[in-house]
Amino acid sequence: MDNIIDPPPKYEFKPTTTKYKKKISNFNQNFIINKSLDKIKPICFFFYKDSLKNDVNLMFDEDDDIVIYKDDTSYSSNIVALYKLTSIYVCETENTLYILSNKIVFVD
Repeated sequence: MDNIIDPPPKYEFKPTTTKYKKKISNFNQNFIINKSLDKIKPICFFFYKDSLKNDVNLMFDEDDDIVIYKDDTSYSSNIVALYKLTSIYVCETENTLYILSNKIVFVD
């Protein structure tokens, strides 16, 4: 009986409440998935939570290309295509599809 493993301890379930939580509709999900499969690019939500809080902007870089900009250390590569859906933007870069909230602003 020495080799019997005890079950893991019970953890208390605490529901999380996130102030900046927003669901993406089924239509938008299907569009994103199909676009990702068509372009063979991964889907990234790296900037999504910050875009809900208006901490992310779309801006022009030195070469007049549009990039997703959060701060000096967090920004994307050049945006190749930008798709505006009902509640989100799908920003296609050379390697990735980024999902952003429609609350972002364009900065010159």
